[in-house]
Amino acid sequence: MFSKLSTFRAFALRFIKENRRLLLTLMFGTVLVDGLLVSVKSDLIFFSLLALYIFFIRMYRLKSNTTFAFCVAVLLVMYTSFLMTGTGVATEKLAVWLVLFMTVGIIQQWRE
Repeated sequence: MFSKLSTFRAFALRFIKENRRLLLTLMFGTVLVDGLLVSVKSDLIFFSLLALYIFFIRMYRLKSNTTFAFCVAVLLVMYTSFLMTGTGVATEKLAVWLVLFMTVGIIQQWRE
């Protein structure tokens, strides 16, 4: 039983290490889908995705420049959303994502 669990764990860690670009793209896509398409506001979604991103920072040794580039992309999507729909739920959720990732980026910059 434990050998199967350790084999799965080794496979999962190898998969995470080898598919960096895919997982970061999925992370960015999930944030955009949550911001633009999901109308329910849930702190569980915000903080679980943020914790996952912090895990990726540790795992991939991401620099703060990557986080700030992510923030610029979210800012551009938020700006486009604001131009298209005005101040709506999507714009507010993207603003929350921007603030959360900016905070992570600033803390990350202090630690570098």
